[in-house]
Amino acid sequence: MLQLTGDGLPSGRVHIVEKGGTVCRAGERVEHLYTVRQGLLKSVARDDGRTHLVSVHVPGEALGVDVIETRTMSTDIVAVTPTIYCSLPLAAFTADNYERFPHFAAAVSQLRAAENARRTHAASGTLSERVRAFFANVSERLAERGLDSDGIECDIPREELAHHFRCARSALERALEEAADFGTIRLHENGITLSRHESASTQARRRSSRRKSAAVRRIDAQI
Repeated sequence: MLQLTGDGLPSGRVHIVEKGGTVCRAGERVEHLYTVRQGLLKSVARDDGRTHLVSVHVPGEALGVDVIETRTMSTDIVAVTPTIYCSLPLAAFTADNYERFPHFAAAVSQLRAAENARRTHAASGTLSERVRAFFANVSERLAERGLDSDGIECDIPREELAHHFRCARSALERALEEAADFGTIRLHENGITLSRHESASTQARRRSSRRKSAAVRRIDAQI
């Protein structure tokens, strides 16, 4: 008898992986679908000998839903932070079980929709705007799940980010500094952490306040 959890998915095994640890590698045959319970994982691909960031996964998201059909991972899955994840048996993902358990079928549809949304999420604009949108999207997805992104480590290697945004390392550093100025992230000597997700209107008010403060300081300096 198929046992489903409260979110409509099959019960599975719980695993812990340390920061930088690998859950699985591209090309591996798998018998499980992996879902994040706590922490952040990332999908990375190899391109001309370089590591290319594909996506960042937050709690409640699945990693490569297409493995239900292919049984093969298309990317490496690596831990951005110490992470708890579940492995759900692919043998349970059958048409018969979908028909018998509509809640299960609905949960799988939600996982597919969420993955498609991540794949098609591509912010436009300047490099600075795209970098801000990338980190803001991670914070927003955490907030949608009732999680506070403030202070969560999201330290992705600069080389991966530069390749992801197709820019030079120096340009990426400037964009990261601007993202920090906007309050989207915080930069530290040892990495990057997220800030608390804010609505666009709140961000606009905060930027306006900073500009007014800067203007006052300039006037004071001239007096």
